Order: sequence, then structure tokens, then C-alpha cells
Amino acid sequence: MPETLKVFLDCGDGCDFDFLRQEIGYIHYVRDRKDADVHVLVTTRNTGTGGREYSLQYIGQARFADHVHRSVFVSSGSDTGDERRRGFSRVFTLGLTPYLMDTHTADFLQLQFTAPLQAPTSAMANTDKWNLWLFRVGASTSMRGERTDKSRQFKGNFSASRTTADWKVSFSSEGQYDGNRFTLSDGSTLTSDSHNYNVRALVV
Repeated sequence: MPETLKVFLDCGDGCDFDFLRQEIGYIHYVRDRKDADVHVLVTTRNTGTGGREYSLQYIGQARFADHVHRSVFVSSGSDTGDERRRGFSRVFTLGLTPYLMDTHTADFLQLQFTAPLQAPTSAMANTDKWNLWLFRVGASTSMRGERTDKSRQFKGNFSASRTTADWKVSFSSEGQYDGNRFTLSDGSTLTSDSHNYNVRALVV
């Protein structure tokens, strides 16, 4: 039985490798996928509420060749960077547990359950003056000018979301204006304006 587990973490975006090595030091991180006992492939996508979904595919190799499974971690749009990386670390570790059980590291593993401290959603809604709604507003602008070429751009976005035990609702809208003015060689001007709007809604 090997001393510990050799893991190849294949994550192109959103994984804090330094933090994982510090927090989960009882596995061996390898640089070559072929040297690993487990290849962990991580893909990410943004969620409609401003959070991020991490899909972890555990692909066993060598003696674990027949052991493949998947885990998912979803961060909230209100999570801090530290909350997000600790949440990912927890799910990443739990997915490795079946493999770790076949190493000497299993002698030092133990399962611990921490009960949630937050109040039920209904109680939170009664004390939250926003009734569990989360709003975001953003805007930006840029301008550029030369003697014969001037341009300006304005962007704005708004989103609202609410998640309860029964419903998940989110709305978002984006708008963009681009204006360009060109001075031609004969002294005349050419103006080009464009508007782009986008509205999305999700009800589950």
C-alpha cells in the first residue's frame, strides 16, 4: 500500500494552487498527468447569480483505473475570495477520500460534520429588509480622441437575484453605447453610433 496519493490537478482557471498545497499537504501533487494516481479535471462557468460553478471530474489511473466520479462546487455571488477557495478545497478533498482510503494516509483520516449555524431561509426572510433580494449595479465609460478620429463608449449593467428553499429567481440586463466621429479629408464628418442591449431572466 503506498504512503500517500499522487494527484494531478488540471485546472486552468479559478484554482488557488498555493492555497491547496498549504491546506492539503497530505497528498503528492505531480506535474505530469501520467505520473498521477488520480487526474482531477476542473472546469468552471459563471452562474446567473454572479457566482461560479466548479465541476470536478476524478479520473482514476493505474490501480484506480476503474474508479471515476464527479463532484460539483457552486460559489455564491456574495462569497469572498477566501470563502470561495475554502469551499472548493472542501469539495476537492471529499472527492479524493475514496482514493485516499487505499493509502497509508487513511490511518490518519477522520470524518467530521459541522452543523450549519445560519437560520432557516424563512426566518432570514423575516429579518432581512431586502427579503433575500441581492442587487448589483455597474457602469463604465471610456473616451478617445485624435484630430480626425473621436470615439466614446458607455456601459451599464443591473442584476437582481433571490434564492429561497423553493425558488431561485434572477434577472440581469446590460447596455452598451459606442459612438465614433471621423473627419474626412474634404473636411466633412462621418458619425457612427451603435447600441447593444441584453436582458436575461431565470426562474427555477
